[in-house]
Amino acid sequence: MPRILSHITRYLARQILLATVLITAVFAAIAILWSALPLLNNLSGGMGLNAFLWLLVLAMPRLLPILIPLALCLALIFAYYRAQQDSELVVMRATGLSDWALAKPGLLVGLILMVANAIMTFYLAPEAFRTFKETQFLQRQDLAGLAVQAGKFRSLRSGTMFYVRERSGENALRGILFFDERDPKKTQTWMAEYGALTTTAEGPRLILRNGNVQEVETATGRTNVLYFEHYTLDLSRFAAKLSDRGRESEELGIAELLGADPDKLGVKRANSYKAAGHYRIVTALFVAAITTMTITTMLVGPFSRRGQTWRVVLAFGLCALVLLGAFLMQSVVTRSPSATPLLYLLVLMPCAIGAGILWQNNRRRIG
Repeated sequence: MPRILSHITRYLARQILLATVLITAVFAAIAILWSALPLLNNLSGGMGLNAFLWLLVLAMPRLLPILIPLALCLALIFAYYRAQQDSELVVMRATGLSDWALAKPGLLVGLILMVANAIMTFYLAPEAFRTFKETQFLQRQDLAGLAVQAGKFRSLRSGTMFYVRERSGENALRGILFFDERDPKKTQTWMAEYGALTTTAEGPRLILRNGNVQEVETATGRTNVLYFEHYTLDLSRFAAKLSDRGRESEELGIAELLGADPDKLGVKRANSYKAAGHYRIVTALFVAAITTMTITTMLVGPFSRRGQTWRVVLAFGLCALVLLGAFLMQSVVTRSPSATPLLYLLVLMPCAIGAGILWQNNRRRIG
């Protein structure tokens, strides 16, 4: 019997794991296409293709903790439904295997994926999202990127305007105009026949050749014009700094979220951070709840050769209900922190009920 159980466990576990990987890959491909839509503006705004693809890769760890439980649900339904339709479950039960024994392959795969989900939820997802936001921020504020689209006026910062007629090579520019009206006492306009954007240790520089700078005094309207053959304009004050960017809750570690201080952040924001932290823990537990519910639904109860569609619908419906309920409960916990136990109960209760039903059904069969 132990040898038969070992073969059956490997057989079903291999089917479930392979189906989970394939379904997750399909979901991930759809998610990548969906995530690419809001990033297309970055690509059209001068972002390189490599940076664009890197942003898509960084977006995936946020999606996988939700995609994996859904994929596992479908994989468990597929594996056990197919085994039932092919009479494999009937034969396995005829050899004396209990529901616990038949549930073991799914539970083992669920345990493996729950650990993987926890690693992504607690570490990979916040790190990847932080890198994603930093990369996106720097790309949007990249001065060289702003000059990519020749023939368009672009603003480096409020009160400034940058224009280049054409660009050749990597950073060579022709027909340059730079306007700056941030100083209330004067406005300045730099014009040059050609130049280049360069990066130095002190920050970005705009090298201008064969041009002039026009300075207009606001109070008097007096204009001063200076002609030059070579002029280096310091753009470091326009360069993006990561310190200028605020951090979102999805970038923070679990300890930072749960330890949010209301005195520093404000009560509303601190509650939001704590709710996000609890939801992140619950996300890691999704796999356990979905595994238990799906296996229980697919194994327990009378079987009919004429169809088990109701089992498929019930299993997927219960899983979707738990995922949606937990997502909605996060907003409730944000407004009312006292409801936090309900968030955990929503995920842990299906585990307890499913395990109890399996155990009771197994006892009934043995008795």
